[in-house]
Amino acid sequence: MEGIRIVMILEVALLFSGSTKALNFTQNTESIEDALTTLAEEISTKYYVQISKGCIVLMTRPGFMGTFSVPGAAIIRLVSDNFCNDTDALNAMVTVFDEMCYNFIVQISEVHCFFKVWLDAQWKTIQRWHPEILFLPAYPEQTETADDVFTLKESDYSSSILAINIDETNSDWPFSIYTSNFYERVDKPGRNPKIFLDQWSSYASFRHDANLMIDFIQNLQNKTLKIMTFDYDPYTHFEPLDGTEIKLIQEFCKKHNCSLVAVDDGHYWGDIFENGTSDGLAGMVYDGRADFGAAAVYLWLPYFYFVDYSTSYLYSASTLLVPKPHPVSGWRTPFLPFDMLTWISYGLSVLMAAVFMYVITYLTVKYTRFAEAVQKRRMFLDKLDCIFRALGLAVLQQPSTPLVPHTPIRHLFTSFEFLFLIASSIYAAELASYLTVPRYEKPIDTLIEYSDSGMIWIGEHESWTYSLRGMTDPEIVNIVNNYLICSHEKLMKLAPTGEYGLIVERLPGGHYTEQDHVTDDIVAQSHMMAENLFGSPPVIAVRKGSPYRKYFNKVISNVLCGGLYLYWEGEMSRKYLHSRRQLALREADHPHYKDIPKNLEISHIQGGLFLYAIGATISIFVFMFELFFHYRKMSRKFIRKFT
Repeated sequence: MEGIRIVMILEVALLFSGSTKALNFTQNTESIEDALTTLAEEISTKYYVQISKGCIVLMTRPGFMGTFSVPGAAIIRLVSDNFCNDTDALNAMVTVFDEMCYNFIVQISEVHCFFKVWLDAQWKTIQRWHPEILFLPAYPEQTETADDVFTLKESDYSSSILAINIDETNSDWPFSIYTSNFYERVDKPGRNPKIFLDQWSSYASFRHDANLMIDFIQNLQNKTLKIMTFDYDPYTHFEPLDGTEIKLIQEFCKKHNCSLVAVDDGHYWGDIFENGTSDGLAGMVYDGRADFGAAAVYLWLPYFYFVDYSTSYLYSASTLLVPKPHPVSGWRTPFLPFDMLTWISYGLSVLMAAVFMYVITYLTVKYTRFAEAVQKRRMFLDKLDCIFRALGLAVLQQPSTPLVPHTPIRHLFTSFEFLFLIASSIYAAELASYLTVPRYEKPIDTLIEYSDSGMIWIGEHESWTYSLRGMTDPEIVNIVNNYLICSHEKLMKLAPTGEYGLIVERLPGGHYTEQDHVTDDIVAQSHMMAENLFGSPPVIAVRKGSPYRKYFNKVISNVLCGGLYLYWEGEMSRKYLHSRRQLALREADHPHYKDIPKNLEISHIQGGLFLYAIGATISIFVFMFELFFHYRKMSRKFIRKFT
């Protein structure tokens, strides 16, 4: 096999008066090969250079089209004996895509090899051009290409394909030009694959001077287009075919005279695998089993190499329903008035009070005239006594005997009384509000809070993580790792437990998507995160290089300018969603917990009782230990006395 040869020829057009090429040969003196070259040059000059981008890719076997040239066009030649199995040809085609060349002239006998190389290269690049292709017969072994090309399913991927047939018996008009019958799907029974356009001869040029680039999309003549979708209200509804995104495509068909049929393989948004197989929405659009894919498709990067996206419209976002915050347990009530930092500061204040009272008492005894009076009162003389008296002072407990007047310890004690009086007053005021107004745990409202909670979130397809993949934030990585894919039956079983995050989409018009496992009872027990899990303008998935995309984007723009999409959302929501559940979801999105005062109950003081029980228990055990060590000490003295 001869390796691929790539030659780039850039020819600059010169301005001449009159014709740039005179066809002075008759069919009898000019070879068929030269005539095919001339025909390709005329078509290229008229359509590929003047109308579209002046870059032409010439795919031939060795020895073909050697003299082909078009003024003002950049020509890339791909030459190979076997395009189907030539990896160099594939790599060269990728380069062609990256150079944004989408005009092809193909003269090989195995026409299916062009589509194989073209499609394989298309998946390896981010470019997504709609190709314009001219097939020439590989004369002399091949005289007709139209039927071979237009019966391939790949011929339905482009609306701008021409094919040349040679009639050697017709000396006047030996070349016939055909295009694909794009009005009918390739798989339609009884379809006529080709449409005759014109005839050509080297001495008279085109017989009818017809337009060879028919704009099929302007009037598709009731062609049947396939849309992959499933029930995901209000975006899409499978039967009857309805929904906000379905109406977008129906508007396209109203304008361009086509009909829609829905298809679904049961794999939701689907996937495209490394071995080339695929399923679901992405897979059916990728391999041509569907022309459109609609079901709240976001701008997902994993699909971007394999499918194309329409113009985006408005904005949707996904968030999570999480368990509603529970009322704070009663045993925590005594600790609620102060936060952690305040409690630490309060504890350090008690410790400082004990230390300063011990140090001041020690210095008073050692250096002042009050030593005897202070020692006689027997207060603050040892460390343990200072600690217990500081704890009593923290709760405004007065000493059992008056302090010695005019001593430093008395002044210090008074200053600490002011400090703890203010702290106790603040604590009492806060405690009163906590006792009369119910308090709730902090709700999960942000991604960081959800990540810290470690809660698992569940869904039916991994597409819910597509917008989060590739992020390096540890919280996002943790959230993605905590995602669990479940079957529909398992979702119905796990959702009511209240232990998992459930996915809900916020729609542009203020509505919410509904799924079977998100019931009214679950919504009533749930709280909707304030922060979105992810968001994106929704799009419709189409094939890469789809001929419909440009026209469909215009329809989307007109719909948005007319305000129809938001109207459709309201209409579809009223038709397919539950009004009561929508109100419940809106309430879950903007919760109003009952903060009205209520009567005191035993639960409000159980924290105080809990502390009292702990203190009493510790006191009893300490007292028992004191008795034990006392009797043990007394028994040892008694034994030593009589031995």
